[in-house]
Amino acid sequence: KNWQDFEAEIQAEPFAKPFDLDELMKFDPDNDPDNILGKRWLCKGGSCLFVGQSGTGKSSLAVQMGMRWGLGHSVFGIAPERPLRSLLIQAENDLGDCAEMFQGSANAMGIEQGSETHKELQKQFIIVPEKRHTGESFTDAVRYQIAKYKPDLVWFDPLLSFVGDDISRQ
Repeated sequence: KNWQDFEAEIQAEPFAKPFDLDELMKFDPDNDPDNILGKRWLCKGGSCLFVGQSGTGKSSLAVQMGMRWGLGHSVFGIAPERPLRSLLIQAENDLGDCAEMFQGSANAMGIEQGSETHKELQKQFIIVPEKRHTGESFTDAVRYQIAKYKPDLVWFDPLLSFVGDDISRQ
């Protein structure tokens, strides 16, 4: 081999091995161990973005989804495989904003403070304010939070607060 072939091989190494077509034929989507939400709507290692103008309710939706999925309930027909622990890393809304969103969802769901359901949510739905870290230091901080809380879902609100770069430069 020549040097160019060697470099091309080194560059290709990060790619995983190709899917085996026989495995693809045998795959049972109804029994996918990586499924988290819905019928493979979201799987382990996957991602989902809610995009919209400011003030349209993305944060409130995230709180309501985190609460409902934390209790094992469906949202818009999307059911969790089991009750899911969510870690919501919040840069945009302060304590009062988060309280209003949480209280509104709790009231709509009939959850009273001190109830068993409320106690369960305290384990299943964690909101952590974060306004200091961006870029690489943010990813390090997130790793720490993931190790600490062991969530099934991690939410970033809003995602672009944590980029730490010029988002127009791709």
